[in-house]
Amino acid sequence: MDSPSGANSCYSCKPRVTDIWLSNDQHAQSGANPRFLSLYNGSNITGTEAISPGYKLDFPGTAGNCAACHAPGAAVDAPFTTDMNLLTGVDRDFGVHCDFCHKVAGVYLNPFTGLPYPNAPGVISLDIRRPFPDSPRYQLFFGTFDDDNVPLEDTKLPLIQKSQWCAACHQFSFWGTPIYQSFKEWQESPTPSMGLSARPAHAARWSDDQRSSGMGGVERDPMTIHAHTMPARPARLCCRTRSR
Repeated sequence: MDSPSGANSCYSCKPRVTDIWLSNDQHAQSGANPRFLSLYNGSNITGTEAISPGYKLDFPGTAGNCAACHAPGAAVDAPFTTDMNLLTGVDRDFGVHCDFCHKVAGVYLNPFTGLPYPNAPGVISLDIRRPFPDSPRYQLFFGTFDDDNVPLEDTKLPLIQKSQWCAACHQFSFWGTPIYQSFKEWQESPTPSMGLSARPAHAARWSDDQRSSGMGGVERDPMTIHAHTMPARPARLCCRTRSR
């Protein structure tokens, strides 16, 4: 996969972290993943032949809610009407991309269950902060460092290191039917009582990128930088379509 390019791209300041992310993290391919698109469209893996099942085969007049998690940047304002076949730019090329994840300020969870509310997948359960283009504060990024040298744009967000930050896209039910339950499975496992979060395991540390080296950024020990490899357990089918 080609890296993002341009003077204002993430790659221009953090090339190594970006390359590692693109090479390892399936979030970087969620907008164009051929296996996902085959389920979405009801086609073979190359998209050249119609097969069953497929969301678009069953509901051809709707876009579905898949983009709420698979292309959240595009679906922020249209979680139920964003067609996965009509994505453009970074939403199509990189799916769950840098500018989306680092603008998540909060997750709306039911205080009684600790889970997202039913019928509210992905972006519907997320507090996204995207400043207006004409605002003096034209950018905003949340991360894990508290000593950034661009304090008007970057800030530490403790939530980003907690499992709850992932819940909106990894726990979902519709009409009382559980669709995928990854977050609840973690919640009910022994790890929370051990004080362990799923986040460090998935956002492993260590990158040889000296953060923004030569670009005015803070020089850091590579062992303190999250490599964005996102190692995960074996993939599980996360969406279900009605069999024809």
